[in-house]
Amino acid sequence: MKKIFALLTVFSFLTTYAFAGSTYDQEDTASLNDIETAVELLDNAISGSGYNITQLGGTAIATGSGVVGAGTIRSVLATDVALPAGTNAIGKLAANSGIDIGDVDVTSIAAGDNNIGNVDIVTFPDNEPFNVAQINGVAPSMGSGVVGTGVQRIVLATDVALPAGTNAIGKLSANSGVDIGDVDITSLPATPAGTNLIGRVSSSPETSTIYNGTTALTPKFAFANVAASQTDSNIVTAVASKKIRVVAVLVSSALTSTVIFNSKPAGAGTAISATITPATGTSTVLPYNPVGYFETTSGEGLTVTTGAGGASGIQVVYIEV
Repeated sequence: MKKIFALLTVFSFLTTYAFAGSTYDQEDTASLNDIETAVELLDNAISGSGYNITQLGGTAIATGSGVVGAGTIRSVLATDVALPAGTNAIGKLAANSGIDIGDVDVTSIAAGDNNIGNVDIVTFPDNEPFNVAQINGVAPSMGSGVVGTGVQRIVLATDVALPAGTNAIGKLSANSGVDIGDVDITSLPATPAGTNLIGRVSSSPETSTIYNGTTALTPKFAFANVAASQTDSNIVTAVASKKIRVVAVLVSSALTSTVIFNSKPAGAGTAISATITPATGTSTVLPYNPVGYFETTSGEGLTVTTGAGGASGIQVVYIEV
């Protein structure tokens, strides 16, 4: 480059002094100065084996790291040369949330249990467990509890019969008022001996037991021949905390007379029956009545009061309640 400058200097000298009769003036000096400045600029741009370019397309060239601008040189890869193989990264990928980079084919995933963001899995590995949080958009109900939208409906296969067994399915609770349809009872076990009642049935043709509700009572008997015109003549002695309930009566008289039954405390008795008047030489019978004809007050005895006429024969069947 220095050779170029020397040649130009010689050229400038010859131009000024080589021709006889030429006059050197100040204007010539300015021209030579301009030539010298231009040559110096060329010398500065060309240093050693390189050429230093400070502008391209009239714009200062941007160098070093920085943002894009008017001085950034645009480049394009040749289409006839493939990118060389390698493992180096080109820059560093920053977060690109919301940016569509197109479809990506994942050919393989290394073994592990880390999550890669939200991933839609189209196939599952064989024999690997997974947790189902919802079924048909509803969280499944787990454990014991009441029916709800998360309880799964099941149906038994129609081609397999229920196996034989004695285990109960759940526990049947009281279902009073619920119609379970018709039930055919093909057999009943033998009824054991005893006095327990089935439901409210209590009357029976037997003679040894009479029921007061579900309580079995033994019928008792009493009789007396009572003269005419008697007051509170005793028939059944009082029993503590018990009432004398008469369920059958027979009154007979040789002569016309009257009989009234009383509930007898320590003092005078109180009538508890209508006046019974059998005809002369006949009997008045009040047959068995499971609810009784009359009864004394609790803890009081049973007596009769007879009218004038003749003696009366009196017989009663009673229970203590």
